[in-house]
Amino acid sequence: MDKGGFWVQDLTELWDKTLEKIKTEVSKPSYEMWFTTTKIYDLNHSCLTVAVASENAKDWLSAHFTDLVADTVKNITGDALQIKFIVPPSGKQKADERQYSAKKATPFQPEDTSQGPKYFLVREDILPEAARKTLQAKELLERKKASTIHEAADRVGLSRSAFYRYRDAVYPFSTMVKDRIVSLFFHLHDHSGTLSRLLSIVAEFDCNVLTIHQTIPLQGMANVTLSMDISKINADLGDMLNVLRELDFIEKVELVGTGA
Repeated sequence: MDKGGFWVQDLTELWDKTLEKIKTEVSKPSYEMWFTTTKIYDLNHSCLTVAVASENAKDWLSAHFTDLVADTVKNITGDALQIKFIVPPSGKQKADERQYSAKKATPFQPEDTSQGPKYFLVREDILPEAARKTLQAKELLERKKASTIHEAADRVGLSRSAFYRYRDAVYPFSTMVKDRIVSLFFHLHDHSGTLSRLLSIVAEFDCNVLTIHQTIPLQGMANVTLSMDISKINADLGDMLNVLRELDFIEKVELVGTGA
Protein backbone atom coordinates (compact mmCIF):
# COMPACT_ATOMS: atom_id res chain seq x y z
CA MET A 1 0.00 0.00 0.00
CA ASP A 2 1.35 3.40 -1.01
CA LYS A 3 0.53 6.61 0.88
CA GLY A 4 1.55 9.87 -0.76
CA GLY A 5 4.68 8.35 -2.31
CA PHE A 6 5.78 6.33 0.75
CA TRP A 7 5.37 2.64 1.29
CA VAL A 8 3.72 2.14 4.65
CA GLN A 9 6.58 0.03 5.96
CA ASP A 10 8.91 3.02 5.46
CA LEU A 11 7.02 5.46 7.65
CA THR A 12 8.71 4.49 10.89
CA GLU A 13 12.08 4.83 9.17
CA LEU A 14 11.01 8.27 7.94
CA TRP A 15 10.19 9.41 11.46
CA ASP A 16 13.41 7.93 12.85
CA LYS A 17 15.38 9.97 10.30
CA THR A 18 13.31 13.04 11.12
CA LEU A 19 14.05 12.68 14.83
CA GLU A 20 17.75 12.18 14.14
CA LYS A 21 17.89 15.53 12.35
CA ILE A 22 15.70 17.34 14.88
CA LYS A 23 17.95 16.10 17.68
CA THR A 24 20.79 18.13 16.16
CA GLU A 25 18.63 21.24 15.77
CA VAL A 26 17.16 21.66 19.27
CA SER A 27 18.61 21.63 22.75
CA LYS A 28 18.91 18.29 24.53
CA PRO A 29 16.31 19.19 27.23
CA SER A 30 13.80 20.24 24.53
CA TYR A 31 14.35 17.06 22.55
CA GLU A 32 14.00 14.81 25.58
CA MET A 33 10.95 16.69 26.85
CA TRP A 34 8.94 16.92 23.61
CA PHE A 35 10.17 14.44 20.99
CA THR A 36 11.28 11.19 22.62
CA THR A 37 7.72 9.85 23.02
CA THR A 38 6.46 10.90 19.57
CA LYS A 39 5.53 8.34 16.92
CA ILE A 40 4.25 8.31 13.35
CA TYR A 41 0.46 7.87 13.42
CA ASP A 42 -0.70 8.34 9.83
CA LEU A 43 0.17 9.72 6.41
CA ASN A 44 -2.87 10.67 4.41
CA HIS A 45 -2.39 12.52 1.12
CA SER A 46 -0.36 15.61 2.10
CA CYS A 47 -0.79 15.42 5.89
CA LEU A 48 1.62 13.66 8.23
CA THR A 49 0.04 12.94 11.61
CA VAL A 50 2.29 12.51 14.64
CA ALA A 51 1.10 10.91 17.87
CA VAL A 52 2.19 12.50 21.15
CA ALA A 53 1.78 11.56 24.79
CA SER A 54 -0.34 14.38 26.18
CA GLU A 55 -2.45 17.42 25.36
CA ASN A 56 0.31 19.60 26.80
CA ALA A 57 2.84 18.09 24.40
CA LYS A 58 0.40 18.45 21.51
CA ASP A 59 -0.16 22.15 22.21
CA TRP A 60 3.53 22.92 22.71
CA LEU A 61 4.72 21.04 19.63
CA SER A 62 1.99 22.58 17.48
CA ALA A 63 2.85 26.09 18.64
CA HIS A 64 6.64 25.87 18.62
CA PHE A 65 7.89 23.06 16.39
CA THR A 66 5.45 22.58 13.50
CA ASP A 67 7.66 24.54 11.08
CA LEU A 68 10.80 22.71 12.16
CA VAL A 69 9.18 19.29 11.70
CA ALA A 70 7.72 20.29 8.32
CA ASP A 71 11.07 21.63 7.09
CA THR A 72 12.91 18.54 8.31
CA VAL A 73 10.46 16.14 6.64
CA LYS A 74 10.68 18.16 3.42
CA ASN A 75 14.48 17.95 3.47
CA ILE A 76 14.24 14.17 3.77
CA THR A 77 11.40 13.47 1.34
CA GLY A 78 11.38 16.45 -0.97
CA ASP A 79 7.64 16.88 -0.32
CA ALA A 80 5.94 19.71 1.57
CA LEU A 81 3.64 17.96 4.03
CA GLN A 82 1.21 19.41 6.52
CA ILE A 83 2.15 18.40 10.06
CA LYS A 84 -0.52 17.53 12.60
CA PHE A 85 -0.01 16.45 16.22
CA ILE A 86 -2.64 14.35 18.00
CA VAL A 87 -3.12 12.45 21.24
CA PRO A 88 -4.28 8.94 20.22
CA PRO A 89 -7.39 7.48 21.86
CA SER A 90 -6.40 5.76 25.09
CA GLY A 91 -5.54 2.10 24.63
CA LYS A 92 -5.99 2.22 20.86
CA GLN A 93 -3.51 2.11 18.02
CA LYS A 94 -4.40 2.15 14.36
CA ALA A 95 -4.25 -1.26 12.71
CA ASP A 96 -2.30 0.04 9.73
CA GLU A 97 0.29 1.58 12.09
CA ARG A 98 0.91 -1.87 13.58
CA GLN A 99 1.32 -3.24 10.05
CA TYR A 100 3.92 -0.76 8.83
CA SER A 101 5.85 -0.30 12.09
CA ALA A 102 9.33 -1.65 11.50
CA LYS A 103 9.86 -1.76 15.23
CA LYS A 104 7.71 -3.26 17.91
CA ALA A 105 5.23 -0.65 19.01
CA THR A 106 5.68 0.61 22.53
CA PRO A 107 2.81 2.09 24.53
CA PHE A 108 2.73 5.83 25.08
CA GLN A 109 3.83 6.84 28.53
CA PRO A 110 2.72 10.01 30.32
CA GLU A 111 5.39 12.69 30.42
CA ASP A 112 7.52 12.60 33.53
CA THR A 113 7.47 16.17 34.81
CA SER A 114 8.68 15.33 38.30
CA GLN A 115 12.20 16.43 37.40
CA GLY A 116 12.54 19.41 35.11
CA PRO A 117 15.70 20.70 33.46
CA LYS A 118 18.28 22.47 35.60
CA TYR A 119 19.07 26.13 35.02
CA PHE A 120 22.18 28.17 35.71
CA LEU A 121 22.59 31.94 35.89
CA VAL A 122 25.30 32.77 33.34
CA ARG A 123 26.76 36.19 32.50
CA GLU A 124 25.82 37.34 29.00
CA ASP A 125 29.35 37.77 27.64
CA ILE A 126 30.10 34.10 28.37
CA LEU A 127 27.24 32.87 26.20
CA PRO A 128 28.04 31.75 22.64
CA GLU A 129 27.10 34.29 19.97
CA ALA A 130 24.25 32.10 18.68
CA ALA A 131 22.66 32.01 22.15
CA ARG A 132 22.84 35.81 22.49
CA LYS A 133 21.34 36.28 19.04
CA THR A 134 18.57 33.83 19.93
CA LEU A 135 17.64 36.04 22.89
CA GLN A 136 17.58 39.06 20.56
CA ALA A 137 15.34 37.22 18.10
CA LYS A 138 12.98 36.12 20.87
CA GLU A 139 12.72 39.71 22.04
CA LEU A 140 11.80 40.86 18.52
CA LEU A 141 9.03 38.25 18.42
CA GLU A 142 7.75 39.09 21.90
CA ARG A 143 7.61 42.80 21.10
CA LYS A 144 5.89 42.15 17.75
CA LYS A 145 8.78 43.74 15.86
CA ALA A 146 9.08 40.56 13.81
CA SER A 147 6.13 38.46 12.69
CA THR A 148 7.86 35.16 11.97
CA ILE A 149 10.82 33.18 13.28
CA HIS A 150 12.45 33.44 9.85
CA GLU A 151 12.20 37.26 9.92
CA ALA A 152 13.48 37.56 13.51
CA ALA A 153 16.41 35.21 12.90
CA ASP A 154 17.31 36.97 9.66
CA ARG A 155 17.31 40.40 11.30
CA VAL A 156 19.81 39.36 13.98
CA GLY A 157 21.96 37.30 11.61
CA LEU A 158 21.04 33.88 12.97
CA SER A 159 20.18 30.64 11.22
CA ARG A 160 16.80 29.09 12.00
CA SER A 161 18.46 25.84 13.05
CA ALA A 162 20.50 27.72 15.66
CA PHE A 163 17.37 29.52 16.84
CA TYR A 164 15.53 26.23 17.36
CA ARG A 165 18.56 24.80 19.17
CA TYR A 166 18.75 27.60 21.73
CA ARG A 167 15.17 28.86 21.90
CA ASP A 168 14.09 26.72 24.86
CA ALA A 169 17.50 26.73 26.52
CA VAL A 170 18.26 30.42 27.10
CA TYR A 171 16.08 33.01 28.84
CA PRO A 172 16.53 36.59 30.03
CA PHE A 173 17.26 36.80 33.73
CA SER A 174 13.94 38.51 34.46
CA THR A 175 12.02 35.62 32.88
CA MET A 176 13.47 33.17 35.38
CA VAL A 177 12.66 35.36 38.41
CA LYS A 178 9.02 34.43 38.89
CA ASP A 179 8.57 35.70 42.44
CA ARG A 180 7.16 39.11 43.31
CA ILE A 181 9.49 39.83 46.23
CA VAL A 182 13.24 40.33 45.85
CA SER A 183 15.93 41.38 48.30
CA LEU A 184 18.85 43.50 47.11
CA PHE A 185 22.08 44.10 49.00
CA PHE A 186 23.96 47.38 48.53
CA HIS A 187 27.42 48.44 49.68
CA LEU A 188 27.39 52.21 49.32
CA HIS A 189 29.14 55.42 50.32
CA ASP A 190 27.68 57.02 53.42
CA HIS A 191 27.06 60.53 52.11
CA SER A 192 24.12 62.80 52.88
CA GLY A 193 21.18 61.91 50.67
CA THR A 194 22.55 58.65 49.22
CA LEU A 195 19.79 56.48 50.64
CA SER A 196 17.06 58.85 49.47
CA ARG A 197 18.61 58.91 45.98
CA LEU A 198 18.66 55.12 45.94
CA LEU A 199 15.01 54.89 47.00
CA SER A 200 14.04 57.51 44.43
CA ILE A 201 15.62 55.51 41.59
CA VAL A 202 13.99 52.29 42.76
CA ALA A 203 10.64 54.12 42.80
CA GLU A 204 11.21 55.23 39.19
CA PHE A 205 11.13 51.55 38.23
CA ASP A 206 7.75 51.21 40.00
CA CYS A 207 9.16 48.92 42.68
CA ASN A 208 7.48 49.06 46.09
CA VAL A 209 10.02 48.99 48.94
CA LEU A 210 8.76 46.80 51.79
CA THR A 211 11.64 46.81 54.27
CA ILE A 212 14.94 48.66 54.69
CA HIS A 213 17.83 47.43 56.82
CA GLN A 214 20.95 49.57 57.18
CA THR A 215 24.10 48.85 59.16
CA ILE A 216 26.07 51.44 61.13
CA PRO A 217 28.45 53.21 58.70
CA LEU A 218 32.13 52.27 59.04
CA GLN A 219 34.92 54.22 57.35
CA GLY A 220 32.42 56.07 55.21
CA MET A 221 30.67 52.94 53.89
CA ALA A 222 27.36 51.34 54.83
CA ASN A 223 25.46 48.19 53.93
CA VAL A 224 21.80 48.46 53.00
CA THR A 225 19.37 45.63 52.25
CA LEU A 226 16.08 46.44 50.51
CA SER A 227 13.16 44.03 50.21
CA MET A 228 10.77 45.10 47.49
CA ASP A 229 7.71 44.07 45.53
CA ILE A 230 8.61 44.02 41.81
CA SER A 231 5.25 42.81 40.50
CA LYS A 232 4.72 46.17 38.74
CA ILE A 233 8.30 46.81 37.66
CA ASN A 234 8.30 48.75 34.39
CA ALA A 235 11.55 47.33 33.01
CA ASP A 236 13.72 44.24 33.05
CA LEU A 237 15.08 43.50 36.54
CA GLY A 238 18.52 42.99 35.08
CA ASP A 239 18.36 46.44 33.46
CA MET A 240 17.47 48.02 36.80
CA LEU A 241 20.43 46.30 38.46
CA ASN A 242 22.73 47.61 35.74
CA VAL A 243 21.45 51.16 36.27
CA LEU A 244 22.05 50.86 40.03
CA ARG A 245 25.56 49.53 39.50
CA GLU A 246 26.43 52.63 37.47
CA LEU A 247 25.61 55.02 40.32
CA ASP A 248 28.72 56.71 41.66
CA PHE A 249 27.80 56.18 45.31
CA ILE A 250 27.16 52.43 44.98
CA GLU A 251 30.16 50.12 45.20
CA LYS A 252 28.27 46.86 45.00
CA VAL A 253 24.73 45.59 44.44
CA GLU A 254 23.63 41.95 44.58
CA LEU A 255 20.38 40.03 44.37
CA VAL A 256 20.41 38.04 47.60
CA GLY A 257 16.97 36.42 47.62
CA THR A 258 13.52 36.05 46.15
CA GLY A 259 10.21 35.17 47.76
CA ALA A 260 6.51 34.66 47.15
